[in-house]
Amino acid sequence: MGGDGPRFGRRLGPGTPNAWARERERRPDALDLTDTNPASHGLTLPEVGECLARAARDARHRPDPRGPRAAREALAARFGGGPEEYWLTASTSEAYSWLFQLLAAPGEPIAAPQPSYPLLEPLAQLAGLDVRSYWTHHLDPDGWVLDGATLTAAVRPGAASARAVVVVSPGNPTGAFSPLGVIAEVAGTVPLIVDQVFEPFRLDAPAAAPQPSRVGPAAGAAGFDPVGSRGSQPLGSMGPAAVAAPLDAAAALGEPPPGCVWFVLDGVSKRLAAPGAKIGWIRVIAGASVQPEVGEALDRVADSYLSVSAASTAALPALLELEGEAVRVARHRALGNLTELRKRWPWRVRRCEAGWVAMVDAPARGPRAGDEDLATWLLRERGLAVHPGWFYGVPGERALVLSLLGRPQAFADAVARLVRAVAEFSD
Repeated sequence: MGGDGPRFGRRLGPGTPNAWARERERRPDALDLTDTNPASHGLTLPEVGECLARAARDARHRPDPRGPRAAREALAARFGGGPEEYWLTASTSEAYSWLFQLLAAPGEPIAAPQPSYPLLEPLAQLAGLDVRSYWTHHLDPDGWVLDGATLTAAVRPGAASARAVVVVSPGNPTGAFSPLGVIAEVAGTVPLIVDQVFEPFRLDAPAAAPQPSRVGPAAGAAGFDPVGSRGSQPLGSMGPAAVAAPLDAAAALGEPPPGCVWFVLDGVSKRLAAPGAKIGWIRVIAGASVQPEVGEALDRVADSYLSVSAASTAALPALLELEGEAVRVARHRALGNLTELRKRWPWRVRRCEAGWVAMVDAPARGPRAGDEDLATWLLRERGLAVHPGWFYGVPGERALVLSLLGRPQAFADAVARLVRAVAEFSD
């Protein structure tokens, strides 16, 4: 490689493994409570593979920057709008990359939520962008509440204003639906990128009296206590009338104001519980005066990649017919495990409105402090792999994140082991 070697990976930093990651490498035999791959838990319908195999035999490659019209018509019939509003991508991650390149120049900022899955910052860094965080905080009894002051600061007009606001709704790992109307109002004409890949997997009912514009404490503020009441009941025990609707991003946002554009991201890998089915999409929602300009610009980006396979797009109409059953199976598993977790976990399980993971609090007793210390000790001493909350930017101490996709009996047994180990560590 010669003298060129050091430049590779410069934007993403050295990538030094943290203590938990080093311990995970030493304990490949650990009981893994972090695995959110539905295929490894028997949740992928066999019909998905059969559908993709049939399409692979018959597919013909006909390049189109937006993807084949038949696939986009299927998306419009399922999710609304017209086929001209949709662009197919190989994944939601690729959709983010396209939009980061479209909306901001190197060195400019975007606004992204915290806590959040640790994906947005590396993708932004690869595009040469800076990330401005805005925060949500878990406050009983409301659940996750937007810190409006941090969002306002991120989009305040000026040279340092964010060029786009990323909204993950429902969030990962928070499982919280974002107050999209409030965020859109604060953002004004700043474009919104709304990721709704976990939208169908609803678990807890929303708070009975949500306060979406309430401002929580500043990130990491002294005195913010992450330990409180048990939180909400599972949706399955409350009945369908308890579910607020609509929570779908496009339906909740409605029509954008003049001069504004919203990008809604989704994909089949979550909706079909099939991570190997690599099809995502961007839906552009904009006024008539903006739509052609945005469409032409996004066409140029998409035409430079043409990364979606012909087989995947050919299969998409048939795959969407499997969505209802696939969502039902995965949601049933996650909801059952969340219910079991609440029965067995003696401390707080944070409100989780949707998704595949749960966040729990561990007691802050004893001389040891910090969720990384706890998670690393659980790996090293008890062979239990759970994620510490700080992986996701969760402020405070002793938050753990675990997958809700495990087979029920194995999940229940693992939680029982975890409870005993956490109690032992905290004594």
